[in-house]
Amino acid sequence: MMKAFVKVWVQRLSTLGEVERGMLHLDRVVEDGAKAARHLMTMAIRALDYCPPTALTFDQFLTALLNADEELQPDDSQYHYRDVLVESFGAFGIKREANGWKLRESDQNLLNYRRTHFESITRDPDEVFRFVWENREQLLLHLRAFTKVISVRPCTRISSDGFILRETVAEYIQLASISAGDLAEKIRRPLPEGTSEEEPVRLYGGGTLIFDEYGRLKYHAYNPVIDPEGKQKRLAELWDRGYFESGAANRFSQLHLDRATSLPMMASKGETAW
Repeated sequence: MMKAFVKVWVQRLSTLGEVERGMLHLDRVVEDGAKAARHLMTMAIRALDYCPPTALTFDQFLTALLNADEELQPDDSQYHYRDVLVESFGAFGIKREANGWKLRESDQNLLNYRRTHFESITRDPDEVFRFVWENREQLLLHLRAFTKVISVRPCTRISSDGFILRETVAEYIQLASISAGDLAEKIRRPLPEGTSEEEPVRLYGGGTLIFDEYGRLKYHAYNPVIDPEGKQKRLAELWDRGYFESGAANRFSQLHLDRATSLPMMASKGETAW
């Protein structure tokens, strides 16, 4: 992101006229830097709504960055923020997801909306769950996993040129249990020393659904519990990084829990809590 920021900043400065030979107006330099930083920061924050809720990767975050910005700012021809991001992330081997998560018209036609109520789907988790479950095969859900819709939120976004984009963002998670032996067999990895083949392992999956202003599904950003194609690349990567070791999956969330419990204590001491 920092490399992209510097490149965009330099591109913006190239359009400024020199006040003296080789010199630019300092206030304009600062102003253009602030605008580039603000735009990229807004893109990054907005992208969070387009990310899958579990096991997020850098490739997926880049995909979310591009998808969210393309929806709100179709014309990126002035400063080419998206092209610069693709180039910057690509230098680190990070690439956009091949399918991009956007539903094609043929996929749209396969979805069942017969029991979906527009007003409810913008705010009611039960209504979204009904939609998800009735389209479980089309959405490639794991049919034996526990499924829960964890959030539904209507969003209104305004682009730099005043364009208003209304969407509904809904997230669901899936949870399934499998024995360590079965998981090791699926991903072709040896069991760690001292681990029983019968030891239960929890697998998490889930997705983010982006509905348009008419209640039609536009994007499905998801990580399946079990790869429907059988490659299990995601599970293998998580295994290699120690994600399934006892307690490892909860380390990041524990940081937030520890901080949350410390906030009342900080406030009682008159400190500022962010």
